[in-house]
Amino acid sequence: TTYYIDQKENGEFITYMNLFELNVDVPYEDVEQVWALEDDVAAQIAKVAYTDLDKVLYVTDYVQRYYGYSYDTMTTPHSHVAFMTDGFGVCQAYALMTGELLERLGMKVHYVLGYITHEDGTTEQHAWNLVYMDGAWVNVDTTWSDPIEPVKGAASYNYMMSDELIHDDHEREAYSLPQAHGIKYEVLTSYKTMAHDERYIYAETPIGTIHRFLKRTMEQVDMPVEIAGTNLYMSDVYLYYIDAETGAVKRWNVTTNDVEYV
Repeated sequence: TTYYIDQKENGEFITYMNLFELNVDVPYEDVEQVWALEDDVAAQIAKVAYTDLDKVLYVTDYVQRYYGYSYDTMTTPHSHVAFMTDGFGVCQAYALMTGELLERLGMKVHYVLGYITHEDGTTEQHAWNLVYMDGAWVNVDTTWSDPIEPVKGAASYNYMMSDELIHDDHEREAYSLPQAHGIKYEVLTSYKTMAHDERYIYAETPIGTIHRFLKRTMEQVDMPVEIAGTNLYMSDVYLYYIDAETGAVKRWNVTTNDVEYV
């Protein structure tokens, strides 16, 4: 990876250093615990994820469904140790855990430092990942794709972008990294919460209807039923969602097409 890990001479801390001169000291034994957790999580993902896309999706699911964005942590929120100890962190925590999990799954990953521009024009320091998937480098930002509501439990894959698209609101620091030209997954950019099974990615549109995309080609495929909702979650053969009309939890059986209240 392209982030730097420097162990202090006394062996008690690992210092995460970056171009912003924000050096974060974390107890070495805490980082070792995170690495052990990541070893276990990656081993579980490896049992079900065989493609580059699936590895990224399952890692995103884990990071976004189990953890949330917040500076309000006992441990520094700039380290993924905060995820383990507090359940929350900020962009550096997201990028560190995302990158380290993908590396454990055999993928090429870079840790990217730069700036983001908000809708009101303000800028902020930021970190995300550059991932080599399906023959091309792709920007993957699990912080900005993480749904705001709920803080935990939902996932989205709408920040898997080329440099050209992500430059609308992301700017890298001036250091040498590969250029990201992968555009295959940019069809998901306008969608909100998402989930996936072996064949499809299911995605909530801005108006709540649910679309699906064939993983192999990322072509949109017609849904066999008309359903609308948010907070998509896949378990076994069921796509769970909060119904857009009633606010109730429903599930759709993707094999029988039955829709029922939970």
